[in-house]
Amino acid sequence: MIANVSLEKIGKTIQEADSILIFPHINPDGDAIGSACGLCDTLREHGKSCCIQDAENFGRPDLCICVDCSDEGRLNKRKKTYQSCGSTICIDHHLAAENFAEKGFSDHYYIDSSEAACSQIIYKLLQAMGLKPTPVAAELLYTGIVTDTGSF
Repeated sequence: MIANVSLEKIGKTIQEADSILIFPHINPDGDAIGSACGLCDTLREHGKSCCIQDAENFGRPDLCICVDCSDEGRLNKRKKTYQSCGSTICIDHHLAAENFAEKGFSDHYYIDSSEAACSQIIYKLLQAMGLKPTPVAAELLYTGIVTDTGSF
């Protein structure tokens, strides 16, 4: 695992933001969708203005979070939008993400390659924040874990 902050610190950063834009990687798989949508749904339930990669209709957010995105190329044309945010966070489980984080592409990063899916990390993040995933978010996170583990 490499991280420049704890999940508790990431949670605090999220709680301090009013508007949050979440970025899964391009051509998203179940884990990218599960991580992004599960986090977004739970944050909305708890009063955050949160959207997935739709900056045109969202304005300039306080915080951008990329999930399950191991390198900046997987953000594609959204890279400038991600970097223009007030603060950025990368949460991932891919080994390749270590280089992404170490290049300083994100202000904060938490990468744990011992986790089978980014959705597992998002669940742990929600726990660290004292938030219970919504029923929809729980299903999304489960989908992310199932698809990245090949049904366990």
